[in-house]
Amino acid sequence: MDGPPDFRLLSTAFHNAGTEIDKLPNLPLITHGDKFLALLEDMQREMTENFARMDEKFARIDEKFARIDENFARVDENFALVHQELGNLSTRITASDKNAVARNQNIHYCARSDQVLPLVNPLTCAPIPNFPTTINDIFRMNEQQTDSLMEQLNLQTGEGTSLAGKKAQIKMYIGVRSHVDKPAT
Repeated sequence: MDGPPDFRLLSTAFHNAGTEIDKLPNLPLITHGDKFLALLEDMQREMTENFARMDEKFARIDEKFARIDENFARVDENFALVHQELGNLSTRITASDKNAVARNQNIHYCARSDQVLPLVNPLTCAPIPNFPTTINDIFRMNEQQTDSLMEQLNLQTGEGTSLAGKKAQIKMYIGVRSHVDKPAT
């Protein structure tokens, strides 16, 4: 601050500023402001529409992933069922093998007092409770015992099959020869 202000310079500066301020309407932003505003609004609308389309696409992708998840869940269930069926099949094969060995031995027994090798349940491979120990025990079974044994062996008979017919079917199934057909007295 070396001295008093120069009012002449100050007046010239204000005059120049006023002249330049009068030229502000010549700026494109001011003269075409409504066009710029419309352009900005168009851009905003387009962006909003694009975001809406993207949201729809993402929703469809989410739906597809949900269906894929459902399909994988079904595949997992099917694999579990296959695994279970393979386990059941393995059990049945083991039971079949055990029963084949027992039948092979039982075919050699001829006397009614001979002990028979017990068979296992063909579906579960579980030992059959109260399995007859001798050929003679088969002849002594009552209707209820015979039906129970047939059920455990998964044997079917026609309706009206006699007790003797059921016992003959059991003997044949466990491998006892047919000529051993009468109980010991």
